[in-house]
Amino acid sequence: MGTDDWQISTGQNVFEMFIENGGPGFWVRRITWGGTCARVIRVGEMTKPAPYFGNPSVLIDVYSLSGNLKEELATLPVPGTFKTWRKIDVPPWAERVNLRPLDDPTIEPALAALDRKRGRGS
Repeated sequence: MGTDDWQISTGQNVFEMFIENGGPGFWVRRITWGGTCARVIRVGEMTKPAPYFGNPSVLIDVYSLSGNLKEELATLPVPGTFKTWRKIDVPPWAERVNLRPLDDPTIEPALAALDRKRGRGS
């Protein structure tokens, strides 16, 4: 297996990865990203059937491939997500850095703000 094996598609989109993982906390890379990866920290309410589940909002924390936090509570753009996003193994440095707890109270307000921006908020 080569170092670029992570680029091989499973045919899943980010929402299907979320379902398969049993929720947030999994890691992804975009095939066009050179030096970053991201941890999916929240997916909004799924309101429609698979495969796109109503296209809910997705929040991520973005890291360099060496474990430096680059962007917090970022939006993961998901249209056509099965073409560009790949689920990856947990990076080896993940247990040595201070990852955001998945129950962090700042996540829900960030998701609500993103939903409002996308015209999905109430």
